[in-house]
Amino acid sequence: MRKTRDVLRLKLQVRHSHQQTAAALDISKGVITKYLTLASAAGLDWPQVQGLDDTALHNRRQLATEKKGPKRFGPFFLSIIRVARAQGRPGRR
Repeated sequence: MRKTRDVLRLKLQVRHSHQQTAAALDISKGVITKYLTLASAAGLDWPQVQGLDDTALHNRRQLATEKKGPKRFGPFFLSIIRVARAQGRPGRR
């Protein structure tokens, strides 16, 4: 949880760029984006993060991950299934 807190501090309080934050913490810019997206989905800003201990921060982040919901098949894949069924080749159920 330390990296998450450090990313949020550098981005939200210090206003570092993704590149500066990545260099300072030795992590990828993609990880920074992921942490910021989860924090945003959880409705967290820097003053709230400061008031949370590591367990509470982890729990808030987990709730944001769970709210995204399951991934669904895209429309192209569903059209392939429909064509296969029309041709007499049923898909898995």
